[in-house]
Amino acid sequence: MKILSRNKLYDDYYSIVNKRNILKNRKIVKKILLGKCKKMMIILGPCSIRSFKETKDFFLKVNNIRKKFKDIFFLARIYLEKPRTISGWKGMIYDPLLNKSFKINLGIKKSLNILKFLNEIKFPVVTEFLSNIIVEYIKKYITIGTIGARNYESQIHREFCSNLKMPIGIKNGTHGDVMGAINSILSISKKHKYIRNNFKNELEYKISKGNKDGFLILRGGINKPNYYKKKISEYLNILKNINISRGIVIDCSHDNSKKISTNQIKVLKNVCKQRKKNKKIVGVIIEMDIKKGRQEIKKRLKYGISITDNCISINKLKKCLNIIRKYS
Repeated sequence: MKILSRNKLYDDYYSIVNKRNILKNRKIVKKILLGKCKKMMIILGPCSIRSFKETKDFFLKVNNIRKKFKDIFFLARIYLEKPRTISGWKGMIYDPLLNKSFKINLGIKKSLNILKFLNEIKFPVVTEFLSNIIVEYIKKYITIGTIGARNYESQIHREFCSNLKMPIGIKNGTHGDVMGAINSILSISKKHKYIRNNFKNELEYKISKGNKDGFLILRGGINKPNYYKKKISEYLNILKNINISRGIVIDCSHDNSKKISTNQIKVLKNVCKQRKKNKKIVGVIIEMDIKKGRQEIKKRLKYGISITDNCISINKLKKCLNIIRKYS
């Protein structure tokens, strides 16, 4: 299969995107990370993106609500590639029809349509980068890139992230290791020499400039949360000792919630209480969908319910935002 031309896709999609707005949002995030902006970030959305219609419905609802919470900086959690512990559905880009047909060209088109829509309503986007090829198709639309718990020490990810012009959040490992993520933050800040595909059926030698905007995301490890005050203080001291001044973001889901979606609100409340005295906590991630729960992939899916991790319902959004506002 021949993958679609990146340049043609940019002509079709990127020309109507407000590039200036994306760059503005990246600057705001950088200020938040450095404590130069007092807003707290909330990164929210489904565990994985599965359709344009459901994504549009979800974020139009959020968009109406966020207008009343201008003291909070909202970002859309748009995960188009899914890492798997062993195997499973790998996300919209790889299998957009959810039937193992792996129509990647269709997946790229559908994904770009979603990114186009979000940028049209000026909703900043966060995504997790898995493939060093796919990143070249979508990077211009992204406000924050993240590296997940299964790739946090990957040399390939360190290399291409060192050349991206956006903040990069790096999660601790699935077993709870944080030093690997901190080392990656240091690594992406350096110049790298690496090889990449230039989309002309050629490999090219690249020298990156280094990305100084890496930051730590705490997501717990093997049912052992790491959002508690003692742990956060420990990690902040390590960052301070190696001259990393950016704040940290707490993932309220995954092992911090012990993979029980409703625990996310409990985690959020604890983190926000800490933030009242510790402004180095600059953001949270919440897995939220139109409806609560999860479902297995099948021919007839229930509308608005996650097909990967359990999510809380969008009906809980105002409660989450009021918690953030109360302790900010």
